[in-house]
Amino acid sequence: EILWDKRTNYDVGKVFYTELLPPVFLKECAFAVRSAGNELQFIEDDSYILLEMVAETFGEMLYSLSLHSRVGFRKQAFRAFVAMCECSGSLIRRNCAYNFPGVALVLEDKYAAELSALVETLS
Repeated sequence: EILWDKRTNYDVGKVFYTELLPPVFLKECAFAVRSAGNELQFIEDDSYILLEMVAETFGEMLYSLSLHSRVGFRKQAFRAFVAMCECSGSLIRRNCAYNFPGVALVLEDKYAAELSALVETLS
């Protein structure tokens, strides 16, 4: 009976979004800033593929994280998103444009002016 109570009170989704996802997301943000700032001809193939995947899922991860955590990730997320938007890889910029609505929904309070300037970059 005690074991059953512990299992039913344990919310796996909450643990994932509050404890497991934030450090991984911040590492991916740091990676995106580092990699997107380099010239693409000097980036290894594996790093470019990883940067593509980060750009593809960025908005979904950011929005999911914002539902469960209120502080500590928006500045890093904005820096990473700007770096990916200004990257010379067309697929990365396309993925950023695709994720723009989710990013804007999360970051609009603090970075509205900067986000409106990014629309020109992506168009």
